[in-house]
Amino acid sequence: VASSSDVTVDYTTNDGTATIASGDYDAASGTLTFTPGQTTKTLDVTVHGDAIYEADEHLTLDLSNASGATITDDSGAGTITNDDAAPTFTIDDVSTAEGNAGITAFTFTVTKSGATQLSSTVHFTTGGGTATAGVDYVNGDTGFEANETFHVVLTSPTGGTISNATGVGTIRNDDKQPTTLTLRRRVARTLVIGRGLLEPASAGFKVRVALFRFVGGKWHRLRAKTVTVTALKDRDGDGKPDARYRATFRRPAGHGRFKLRARFVGTPTQLPAQRRRIFRL
Repeated sequence: VASSSDVTVDYTTNDGTATIASGDYDAASGTLTFTPGQTTKTLDVTVHGDAIYEADEHLTLDLSNASGATITDDSGAGTITNDDAAPTFTIDDVSTAEGNAGITAFTFTVTKSGATQLSSTVHFTTGGGTATAGVDYVNGDTGFEANETFHVVLTSPTGGTISNATGVGTIRNDDKQPTTLTLRRRVARTLVIGRGLLEPASAGFKVRVALFRFVGGKWHRLRAKTVTVTALKDRDGDGKPDARYRATFRRPAGHGRFKLRARFVGTPTQLPAQRRRIFRL
C-alpha cells in the first residue's frame, strides 16, 4: 500500500548453509527508504561462483526496525543453486607378471576427477575375463599358459558418476614355453607304445600321439590318441616340472614302414616342435 510519507526498513543478510566465512556470498546490510507512492524496492546480494560440485546452499535476508509501516514477512530465503558437474570415477588397467609361487598383488587406481564438497563413494567387484577367481588371480605358478585377464568393475556411485567402469587386469605369463618334447617308441608283440616327456609342464597339458603306415608313397594315419600328461616331477633339476605321457596302440597287422608322431595340444603360441619316430615292423 502506498504511503503519503517516507517509510524505512532495515535489512541484513544472515548465514544459512551458505556462509560469509566460506566465501559463498558477501554480507549486505542497510536501510531501504520508500518515498511516497513507492511500493517495491530491489537490492543485490553478491554471490561468488566456484567450480566445486556441492549441494544447493541457502541464506536469508531479514527485515527489521520498520518506520511508518509494519512488517508482515521479515525473512526472504535465497538459494544458491549448484551448477557444477558431478565428479567422475575412472579405474585404470593393470598388467603384471604372475610370478612362480605365492600371491601377486595387482594394484588398481580409482581416480575421482572434479572438486566436490560432498562425500563420494563407489563400489567395486571382481569378475569376468578369462581368469578364474580363486584359482588364477593372482596366484603364481610355473606352468606355461596364455596371458589371462580379470575385471574390476565399478558400480553404485554416490556424489559422482562413472565414466570408465571396468579395469582390466592382465596376468602375464612369465613361464618358459614348452620346447622340449621327447618321443620314444616301444614295439611289443601286440602293442605299439609312444611315450615321452614334456618340459616344463603342469597338470592337464595334453599331447596328441598318432600312428601312421607308409603306403603308396604317402603316410596314412591309422590311429590317434590325445593323452593328458601325468607324473609331474623335476627330473633334470632345473626348477621346472617335467611331465610324462604315454599312448598305447594295437599293433598293426603285417609288415612295413610305420611312424609315431607326438605334438603338443594347445593354442598356437604354445606349440613346441612335434616329434616323430619312424620304424619297421
